[in-house]
Amino acid sequence: MKKRYASLLIGVLAIGGLVGCGSNGPATINNLSENAVHGKVYGFKDSYTSGETVTFTVEPDADFNVEKVSFNGANLSYQRKDGNKYTYSATANAGENKVFASFNVDPAADWVESFDMNISDEIFDYVMSFDESTTANPGTLEGLDFRRDGIEQIRAPLKYDATNNKYVGKADDKDFFFNCVDGDTTHVETFNLKYTVKIRYLMDDTQESTSQMEEWGLSGSYFSKYTFWGEFGKENNEAAHYEEKMKALFSTEELAKLTGGATHIILMSKPLAYAGEKATLEEIKASKGQDPEYKGKYGSTTDGNQRDLAFVWYCKSKNAKPAKSEFRCLNLELIYQGFSENTGSLEGYGEYFFKNFDAAGLSAQVNRRHMQSGQRDPYYYYYMDDDVPVKILPLNRLYTDDAPRDPVIGYLPKSKYCDKKTLWKVQGYVSRKVGGAFYVQDRPSYSEEEIAKIKANDPDREVGFGIYVFTYAQTPIDEGQHVEVIGAISSYGGTFQMQGSKT
Repeated sequence: MKKRYASLLIGVLAIGGLVGCGSNGPATINNLSENAVHGKVYGFKDSYTSGETVTFTVEPDADFNVEKVSFNGANLSYQRKDGNKYTYSATANAGENKVFASFNVDPAADWVESFDMNISDEIFDYVMSFDESTTANPGTLEGLDFRRDGIEQIRAPLKYDATNNKYVGKADDKDFFFNCVDGDTTHVETFNLKYTVKIRYLMDDTQESTSQMEEWGLSGSYFSKYTFWGEFGKENNEAAHYEEKMKALFSTEELAKLTGGATHIILMSKPLAYAGEKATLEEIKASKGQDPEYKGKYGSTTDGNQRDLAFVWYCKSKNAKPAKSEFRCLNLELIYQGFSENTGSLEGYGEYFFKNFDAAGLSAQVNRRHMQSGQRDPYYYYYMDDDVPVKILPLNRLYTDDAPRDPVIGYLPKSKYCDKKTLWKVQGYVSRKVGGAFYVQDRPSYSEEEIAKIKANDPDREVGFGIYVFTYAQTPIDEGQHVEVIGAISSYGGTFQMQGSKT
């Protein structure tokens, strides 16, 4: 993703030339801030004459301030302040007179806390009437369905144990599935028909952290995972929980303000978010009982990779039926915390969503949060940026250097080299291709006898070592070729893999 840096000046910045002041006649007003996002300029008359006083009002949105007001290029000071309204005046010149106002965000405003679902209480109450304990809902078409209806609860990673007064994670629940892929993509399971939905977050575009490794990508991924799992979540075979990861990204005071775990999650579609409180439960329920493939008026939309696009609302609550005010929007929070840019538009998402998301992005800039800070990302490897050669890691060392062993299966996919950050160079032969991804092994081939010994976990065998290279890119390599691959190493699916690779 290419970074962009938005200005905090909201409005049209081209002032143009100054209007001459020596002639008489009619005067017109060109309000260059007419389409400003976070404030308005109004109060002009239909017509003026040269020398007449022009009086107008500048009103910033809540949690925004007036930064500058100019008339024909000359900065003005307000004459009167009435609450959040500022009155200005200037003398009109003959011809066109240009008025411009800019607004900046209040750095102290918390846009995550103030942002709510913007749906009716009737819709919210109906959504919350179905959960994992509702016997009438799971596996039926009775409840709302995200794909069909545009809103639904999904299974959350945490639950509250009222008997023991503590939160409990579901990591040990064999029936529970929840896969947070990276900062803006999550695979979840619905309540309604218990199918898996691949969710891509609306209005977000976090940096890459899977097949590619980009600056602030892994940090954004850790933030999303911590938001869902809190103290209960950790990477495969790693001792450090996401809560520990957050300590490199937030101060103790900042970390205390984060939620850290979700007991309830609601998905909302773009059409429903755009409609806001105008949407009615009657409209949504009109598709009740239809085929699950049927898309109702507010059904979800998909991207080019057939991922369902959603706003993700979550809360960590002790209540079985939390209030609407307890929910926070993770899409907005990623932007507010500086892990993503706002990719939405006013036309595409409506005023309510766009203005709040834009304000969250401006807040990240003015407070210099994370990718807007100009600082180094603690979870990104800057080795190559410093022109230091990447070290070669023989594949056997990946499996033997301080790697734990299991008496039955042999080597475990856990190693000091698995930090998903440090770049290493491995060498070997391509043994198999799977789409763009491929497997690399340290020897060109093995005899049938050697393969049999490896499968039997024979201690006298001549051990072979390999690694899976994860990438979506179509690499111009063939099976049997000797390659050098540079990437970060992690564990996934019971084996080692290399990601963010360069071949």
